[in-house]
Amino acid sequence: MRWRVAGAACAVSAPERPCVCRADGNFLRRLETALQMGSPVLMESVQESLDASLDPVLLKQTFRSAGSLMVKLGGSSVEWAPSFKFYMTTKLRSPHFAPELCTKVALLNFMTTPDGLQVRPPSMPRGTGSEARDCYG
Repeated sequence: MRWRVAGAACAVSAPERPCVCRADGNFLRRLETALQMGSPVLMESVQESLDASLDPVLLKQTFRSAGSLMVKLGGSSVEWAPSFKFYMTTKLRSPHFAPELCTKVALLNFMTTPDGLQVRPPSMPRGTGSEARDCYG
């Protein structure tokens, strides 16, 4: 899968081409298009709180209408394609997300530093420490 980074415009034309966008005025319209086409969406630069209109998508509150899987987005019902995926990233160094948000999403922390690699839980056996030094010179 190739990620396509777009600036202000985010054209979703095929399920294998994800929409990369920021939460701006056109975001809900782009999300609606991606939901219908089953394209993955990457929302960049997320802050510590999210717009409440995303709750039905985050919670996957889908329902059946006329044989189609639907979700409420904003004030309208939008068809939910089964292949739709929603990812969010943040540039905050130490984000403190509300517990309500943490129950809606799976949080992963991919920030790794040399100091962080040397910190080990007490249950993990300690080696000579050369493993971490070998990685960094």
